[in-house]
Amino acid sequence: MKYRARGTQVYNVEEIRKTEHENIAEPVSTVLGSKLKIPAQFRPPARFSEKNKPKEAAYYDFRSARTNLPRPNGIVGSVLHILTYGLGAGIPNMHVAYRESGIWTGLVLNVILCVLVGHCSCILVRSAQKMYGRVQIPNLSYQDLAEASLLLSPWRCLRKCARAFRYLVELTLALHCFGSCCVFVIMIARNLKDLVEGTEYFRDDGDPPLTVYIISLVIPCTAVCMVTNLKNLAPFAIIANFYAAAVLLCTMWYCLKYGRKNPLDRKGYKNVMGVFEFVGMCLFVSETASIALPIEKNMDKPREFHRVILLAMPILTAMTMAIGFFGVWHYGDNSVPPILLHFPFKPIPIQLKVFLCLIVYVIYATTFFIGFDILWFYLKKMHLAAHYSLYERLYRIILVCIVISISYYCPNISTIMGVVGTSCTAPFLFLYPPFIELIVDWEYPGLGRFRWRLIKFIVFFIISIVIIVVGTYYNVHAAHIKVRQGHVHTVDPDEM
Repeated sequence: MKYRARGTQVYNVEEIRKTEHENIAEPVSTVLGSKLKIPAQFRPPARFSEKNKPKEAAYYDFRSARTNLPRPNGIVGSVLHILTYGLGAGIPNMHVAYRESGIWTGLVLNVILCVLVGHCSCILVRSAQKMYGRVQIPNLSYQDLAEASLLLSPWRCLRKCARAFRYLVELTLALHCFGSCCVFVIMIARNLKDLVEGTEYFRDDGDPPLTVYIISLVIPCTAVCMVTNLKNLAPFAIIANFYAAAVLLCTMWYCLKYGRKNPLDRKGYKNVMGVFEFVGMCLFVSETASIALPIEKNMDKPREFHRVILLAMPILTAMTMAIGFFGVWHYGDNSVPPILLHFPFKPIPIQLKVFLCLIVYVIYATTFFIGFDILWFYLKKMHLAAHYSLYERLYRIILVCIVISISYYCPNISTIMGVVGTSCTAPFLFLYPPFIELIVDWEYPGLGRFRWRLIKFIVFFIISIVIIVVGTYYNVHAAHIKVRQGHVHTVDPDEM
């Protein structure tokens, strides 16, 4: 058998060719309606041809059709996978989000946003499971689902936009991945600077400045990004769960033992800009939509994915709230990311600081692989197959240099997390899933009583547009201010 990668989805080439051969004789009207004629460039590929009506698609047993799952995951295993993804390198920075918005505002927004994130992940999976039966394909990636939902929609104008919608989803996911890589580079550089200097004063300037540490990561980051098989990196990412738990315990310990302030003495609310900075950082840390379909695809009982979300999201929410609350309670406005920079130079904290560099280094490589895999599918079409290996490595080096350059220009973790969270993470969390759900359910089961499905989409649309437009503006404005002013962080123990 020959296999070919399509974005992050793998298709059997022989099966696709066989399906295309069987559908050559079928007129377009058989697939898309008797009176509809669509130009050839807009016709759906054979794998996205409608083979069942929406009502009949519910009887498709997509779990039995997944014959390549030797060891499917149960509910507990799937929960661990979501926690591994969610409790990665972002959670040690949540205290800065609470610092920007205010400690009590952050607690309320954290709960609301995590509930919405979990709901959108569920509706994305439910829409995919309905689409499996319509196209008779047992699994679809996020971008496949986006394209298929518009190709099989009742409106011709949307069918013409199906391929563009796919490109938009892929671009958003890729930008989210590369933006995350910028955050990881700065985290590693800051932690290295702290380990080398060993002082309680956190300064981005000094001798040498933080930017020197960022530049020094070009060769290590390039080397790890040459890994072309994700399976070589995946086992190391599982350790992130234990690491996040250790960081949380240390944060609570130092706060409860050495804390001088009362939580009520901290500001509960600051300003609108701080609220949108919090929203961007919280979405960046707690998003699960990009990993929802891959986890559902490997489940033994995929129709119980909602149970996975009901178990995983409270744990993820509680840990992000604990890091944010206790971090701001103890360190207040002196908070700097990551929170390990505040820990004293004692054996256990030093081990955690060293381990942070290693775990973030591996997560950086994994995230870079996912983003590059999306772009490489289109980049390789410009070159001969015999030169794929050479050009793949060349493009990897170029993208690493771009990531390092952005990190060098704006070496601030919170601002990059805020910009990426509002401009890239918010669309595939709050905008795309409700839109896909509305299109998939339009014919069957319909809009529901009082058209509640349409009303829900409008609500999510307004929320997502406000976050994307207003949130991106405030976060970019904050990033511009911090770049102009420079970043000099000094911890005054008397202010803690």
